[in-house]
Parts: sequence; structure tokens; C-alpha cells
Amino acid sequence: MLSFFCMLIENRGNSLLIAALLIVAAFVFLNQTRYRIANVHFTAYGCFGSEESDLEIFRKDHVLTALLSTKGKPTREKIITTSQLDSFITFFKDLKNIGDHTFCTTEITFIARYNLESIRKTDADCSWDGFAKLKETFFSN
Repeated sequence: MLSFFCMLIENRGNSLLIAALLIVAAFVFLNQTRYRIANVHFTAYGCFGSEESDLEIFRKDHVLTALLSTKGKPTREKIITTSQLDSFITFFKDLKNIGDHTFCTTEITFIARYNLESIRKTDADCSWDGFAKLKETFFSN
């Protein structure tokens, strides 16, 4: 594709045509690229079982999508709405405020990213069910 543009430059010299073609090519490429908006890595290990899940929210072709993976394998994928994305933003804000001052026999760890911010939290109280509610918001029918 690059050689095609080089040929146009040498043979035509029409910079406006070349600029327009480059813009179209960039637009097509960007619309086919998967752009991650947010994600959360969730682990729970303890007396009552274990879980390792990842939830990723991305945009591709102007469509918001949530992808849930368990132990590294994709399990659910669903197109989501902007109000569901708002649920993730609320989850992210609430996650910042959970405390780690008490003890539970299960260690629950979150690593979440949204925009340019990253949070790592441990729920030592085992009382916050934000991740379960988030999964329900995205994947319940």
C-alpha cells in the first residue's frame, strides 16, 4: 500500500489527492482497530473457592463491547450501552474507596484501569460485591 502512495507522489504530484487518500486509509485502519477503554482483573482465593476473571471494555467500529474471560479464556462477549459503561465508571470510583482494614479468609484482589488511571486494591473485608454486580450489569439477559 505504501508503494502505491509513493507511486502517486512520483507520477501525479497532486498533494491534495494524496492527502485525501492517506486520510481515508487512516480512517479505515482506525475503525478496524480494537481500542481498550477499561479493564479489571479480579482474583479471589480462599477457603470457599477461587476465581480468576478479566473484564475488558473496548470499542471497535464505533461499538462498545464487554469481554469476560475466566482463567485467560474468553467466556462471554456482549455489545454494551453507554449507560453500562457508566456502571463501570461507578464501579471504578467505588473500588477506590473500599477499605482493607479487616480480615476475611478469602483474599479478593482487583487491578482496574480506566483512561490513564490504574488501581490495585485488596478487599480484606469480603463484603464488597462490586465485581459480581458489574458482571451482572453487562451479561445478564
